[in-house]
Amino acid sequence: MATAFVGRKDELDKLVQGLSDSFGGRGRLFLITGNAGVGKTRLSDEVAEEARGSGALVLRGSSFEDVSAPSYWPWTQVLRTILHSTEHLSSLPASARAAISVLGLIPELRAELTARFPEHAI
Repeated sequence: MATAFVGRKDELDKLVQGLSDSFGGRGRLFLITGNAGVGKTRLSDEVAEEARGSGALVLRGSSFEDVSAPSYWPWTQVLRTILHSTEHLSSLPASARAAISVLGLIPELRAELTARFPEHAI
């Protein structure tokens, strides 16, 4: 059962406006930061639900405080999802599909990229 979302209306409004801007062709980047337990995940869940409801593809990566986490771990999670999903790849514009070679810069994804897209391997 979902609980009521309270206490972050200003932040949610800004993020939803950013979402609207991106649908209008004006991309935005927001980073949600804060101490553990302050509601970062819940806030991002609300925005993700809004985005999905508007037809957006929502991809997420999460970090954690463990010092042994691989470099760029949140981005690796997002890019791995794209790499493994024909549906996600086919929904990208041609310019973005061509830019997939960037995945080769992340060591954890280089072998997967080479196997799936040898023409984009680095």
